[in-house]
Amino acid sequence: MNPLRIGARASLMSLTQTASVLARLAPMPTVLHPFYGAGGDREKGRAALEAEGVFTGEIERALGSGEIDVAVHCLKDAPTHDSPDLIMAAFLPRDDVRDCLVAGRAGVTLDTLPWAAMIATASVRRTAALRAYRPDIKVVPMRGPVNQRLAALDRGKVDGLILASCSMDRLGLSHRITERISPEILCPPLGPRSSPSRPAATTRKRKGRSTSCTIQPQKSRPGQNAWSSDR
Repeated sequence: MNPLRIGARASLMSLTQTASVLARLAPMPTVLHPFYGAGGDREKGRAALEAEGVFTGEIERALGSGEIDVAVHCLKDAPTHDSPDLIMAAFLPRDDVRDCLVAGRAGVTLDTLPWAAMIATASVRRTAALRAYRPDIKVVPMRGPVNQRLAALDRGKVDGLILASCSMDRLGLSHRITERISPEILCPPLGPRSSPSRPAATTRKRKGRSTSCTIQPQKSRPGQNAWSSDR
């Protein structure tokens, strides 16, 4: 049997969630193909977060050309408009939908942050919510891998970070979370690209490929229902 060729972003976050897919496919032979040049991951010429396929474009093209058999995406990164020759094949259970505060001091919450605290996020949604709840907060645009943002926090460049709770959980960094923010304060992302499936992973394949029989058993029905209603 030829190994199943699986493509994913080369970021630590992506590889961590892809590991759970590989574990579910065992003992089937698999080969992981990490993609280092995803537009949103590049250090130079980094694509805008609003760009379509910012994290998936290169992987989708490799899938379409037959370079890989399956792509693993976080659902928030999946293209808004499906390609006619690619389909969503399976869904993993989604995790905590809430955003979280990671502060420089233990026990700090949005309510106890000092006046005019500097909080880092590149998200327009998070920025708007922070300014509505705490107008005094100074939002510092920051994006990149979680470990880089944590390093900036530890160096004292900002007072806190707003991150996805599920990202911290998957990376084994739950202990760094100082508050899991209520959706009443910071609403999870809504709309065709994110809600409410953001913390879920999905596998994508070419139509008509025999990989369907391999991937189908990995489906999470609640995850699929959330994605379907969202789309």
